[in-house]
Order: sequence, then structure tokens, then C-alpha cells
Amino acid sequence: MNNKITLALALLLLVFVSISCQKDEDGEPEEQLMPLQVGNEWVYDLTDFDNAGNVLNKNRIYRAVSKDTLINRATYYVLNDRTIVRNTREGYVYYSIAGNMDVILYQSASYGGIGYGYQYPNYLLYVLTSRSTEQAPIVGSVFNLSGYAFEIKREYQQTNSSTITTIQKDYVAPGVGLVRSDTYYGDSNVLMRRQELVSYQLR
Repeated sequence: MNNKITLALALLLLVFVSISCQKDEDGEPEEQLMPLQVGNEWVYDLTDFDNAGNVLNKNRIYRAVSKDTLINRATYYVLNDRTIVRNTREGYVYYSIAGNMDVILYQSASYGGIGYGYQYPNYLLYVLTSRSTEQAPIVGSVFNLSGYAFEIKREYQQTNSSTITTIQKDYVAPGVGLVRSDTYYGDSNVLMRRQELVSYQLR
């Protein structure tokens, strides 16, 4: 069984390595899901809840595009948390230094869904992302924005243990960026964490 899982992960890695090797020729992105220009900034309220819906704590976080950089003849942007990102034909991606490849965070409209598998010493992690086909009003947005919904499902599989699943739903307005991110307890619809855009500045 472990050999089959290892083989499947190796094949999956080869698929994404082949995609990353084409990144120098991928042309213009289909859409600017995240506007990337040095000086762009976003401010979010981050709220954690217990499983009864009570607020545990609340923080404010700041994201900004600090600088651009050239990797494999392509322009990437470095955020203030050191994440390296860009928009491509495949979607909004971050650059994995360890793998020397792009990893898709939010896929473009031409993808129905994407999946990644990761082997860790004590567990397997599968990340599956689906995307809404059309933009819709983002409920609760203080800016009355419309955008796409991305559902990110993470499955943690431990040997001789049950699978743990978490669901995250991100709402992204093209040209503005991430507007809201909701993370839920397990397979439930009970909100565990919410990240909400409260201000932004684009250059």
C-alpha cells in the first residue's frame, strides 16, 4: 500500500514539475486574481472562534508587496511575509524554493480543480482546491465586492489513524485580491477562523 502511495505522489510531482518547466513560456495570465505591484497593501481583521461561536481572540494583520525579483527569467513579487508569488496562465501561484517550482494557490478559470499530495514523516497531506465558475457578491464584504469562491480541502492521513479533514473557503475579487477567508472545524460548518479585508491600497 505504501509503495502505491509513494508511486502516486511521485507521478503527481512529475506532473507539476513539467508544468513548472513551462513557466518561462506561459505568456500573460488569464486574469489578475491578486494585483501584484510593489507598494500594494491589504489590512485584515483575523478572528478565532471556539466551536460554540464565541470569539477567542482578534488580531489585525498586514500584507504588502515589498519588492519584485527575477527567477528563471520570470518576474515574481515578494510579500512582507517573504512569500514569493505571481499571476500566471495557471492562476495565482507561489514559488517553492525547495522544489524550484510554482505551486498553484488559486487556479485560473481553465482549471476545474487542482490537487497536491505531500509526504511528511508521520502523515500524508492531500490538498484539493475547487473554484466557482462565476463571480458572485461576497456576502459581508464592507466594499460590496464580487469575486470567485475557492474551496480548499485538506486531508491529513496518519498511519493506523482516521483521516482528519479541514475546509477553508477563500473569496477573491480579481483586481483587489483576497477579501475573506473562512476556516471551519473539521468536516463541519462551524467557523473556526475568519480573515476579513478591512482596507487596501493599490498603486
